[in-house]
Amino acid sequence: MPVDYANKPSSLAPTARAQQGNGPAPARSNYARGRRLLACLLSASWLLVSTASLGQAVIIVTGDGTGNTTAPSDDPGFDNVGNVNGLSGVYLGNGWVLTAHHVGSGTMEFGGVSYPVVPGSWQRLTGGGGSPPDLAVLRMVGDPGLPVTALATSSPPPGSDVVMIGRGLSRGSATTWSGNDGWGWTSPRTKRWGRNKISTSGSIILDTVSATLNFDSSPPSAVSDEAHVASGDSGGGLYWKSGGTWYLAGTLFVSLTFSGQPSNISIFGNATGAVDIATYRSEILSIISVPACSNGLDDDLDGQIDVGADPGCDDANDASEQSPALICDDGLDNDLDGFIDFPADSECPSSLGPSENPTVPALSLWPAVFVAAMLGGLGLRHLPHAAIGRPSV
Repeated sequence: MPVDYANKPSSLAPTARAQQGNGPAPARSNYARGRRLLACLLSASWLLVSTASLGQAVIIVTGDGTGNTTAPSDDPGFDNVGNVNGLSGVYLGNGWVLTAHHVGSGTMEFGGVSYPVVPGSWQRLTGGGGSPPDLAVLRMVGDPGLPVTALATSSPPPGSDVVMIGRGLSRGSATTWSGNDGWGWTSPRTKRWGRNKISTSGSIILDTVSATLNFDSSPPSAVSDEAHVASGDSGGGLYWKSGGTWYLAGTLFVSLTFSGQPSNISIFGNATGAVDIATYRSEILSIISVPACSNGLDDDLDGQIDVGADPGCDDANDASEQSPALICDDGLDNDLDGFIDFPADSECPSSLGPSENPTVPALSLWPAVFVAAMLGGLGLRHLPHAAIGRPSV
């Protein structure tokens, strides 16, 4: 299970504080660029926004906080954000899902359908050397039928409007702490979207190149549907529209809170940290673009890996280890018994099996003759009814 950092006592939770004094260590962050929007965070602590709870949503200021549970009219990719190991993740394409590393590997759910993890597919990004970032990918068994997510090629500059989508706890009762207003976190939990603006880009948080988004109370800094992350949003998506196209620009992974601030609340002056996707784009693509039939993984769980061993592979560039030409390796429940393909369906002797249906034993000669006679008799008896259109007498 993922660790619930946010809900543990501060003495036990690995809250990733930069230092024990009044703020992040200068060597670990470049907040000291003098941006007014983050001046209030100079005494902040860092809190990973993970939880073991299912479902969840970002905190929004709009109305009573329960809205934005369906895709916005200008949809950046709402359906592509799903449940990973009880937290959040974004479907990229080719069966791959991106999430925060601390979320951990586990079952994925998109559109109400659960997908198991391809064994061995969980991979933390390296970042090209040094300490690895809080970012990982994993591959699902099956196809959720979702579009490919476009990855940002450059970081959104400060001031850029963005959309956050996650599965963190919802907004609870209003609260005030140290003169700052906000809300607690509570159930119900459901996927939700909100908006914000990029405050800084290129910040180094937990060895991860990140963008930050301040949680503001009023314009011009605050925007409609202003949002902040809550417990459970880790792995969610930060989307940026550039040149008319929506890009995944960040992975939600950390809440920036005041030192001494109680857990499970969002107050104005807090901020969200999101992994900068553009920084790690090349490494992500180098992993997820490898065809299924040459990636060294058993993508369909049939015990056979890649071209030469898996009969579902036509060649090394085949994007699937399954084939529509193979009844027992086509990814379909052909006999509607709830089991799909070899080895899950016991009626499939192998991936090359001709049918998922059980074999019906042939009738022996005498029973066959008897049945044929009975059928023949029934047919003769009802022939007048079929022939003249009225019951026979």
